[in-house]
Amino acid sequence: MKRLLAILLPLLLVAACAEHKVILPDKEYLKLGNQHLKEEEYAEARQAFEDLEANYPDSPLVVQARLGQAKAYFAQKRYGEAALEYKRFLRFHPRNPLADEAQYKLALSYFKQRYSIDRDTAHTRRALEEFNKLISQYPDSPLLTQALEKRDVCFEELAEHEFYVGHFYFKQEHYEAAIGRLRPLILDYPRTKAAAKALFFLAESYWQLGERAEAGRLFKLFLQRHGRHEYSAEARQRLQESAG
Repeated sequence: MKRLLAILLPLLLVAACAEHKVILPDKEYLKLGNQHLKEEEYAEARQAFEDLEANYPDSPLVVQARLGQAKAYFAQKRYGEAALEYKRFLRFHPRNPLADEAQYKLALSYFKQRYSIDRDTAHTRRALEEFNKLISQYPDSPLLTQALEKRDVCFEELAEHEFYVGHFYFKQEHYEAAIGRLRPLILDYPRTKAAAKALFFLAESYWQLGERAEAGRLFKLFLQRHGRHEYSAEARQRLQESAG
């Protein structure tokens, strides 16, 4: 019997403590979570925000608690989990005054996960999509300028990825495959740096396939648009060869 009591007593004490766990006011949970965020104690911050939401689901402070959880994940560079929390916030509070900040941080969560141009572009494409949402849905946001700048970065990187693939096909002398990647690049990302060199190699691909009329048309277009480009001399040489 004594042995059984010795085993059960610690368990009973733990259960008793759990039953009498102190529940703080909602304001104190929020204050505590923000203090942990400030001190970079992110797990503790999330716990405080979660306790606020669990104990006071109808509190107006739940809005800030949900955003606080997302901020904690983002600060830890746990961008996948941060994105989920920002999406959750926007699902419940799409018209909240902090919704533009959440939308920006959602886009930034994907932006931070993007890879180099020779790898998968899924995160870059998702970042572009989310930045576009901010631009269209919150045109008066003070974060608009930053969103536009990062959207342009996404455009440039996606264009560079397409050029990387198209140029690889070109170097392998798979000219039709190169055309299949370079032509859409020019149409989809016309104002990017990659579009200029894509137009030259598109023309050169047609040249290599013996389609001199189409190649000539594209070389002329290239020179009209990019007369001082590093490939301008080669384009002029091709036109002279075509005329001769």
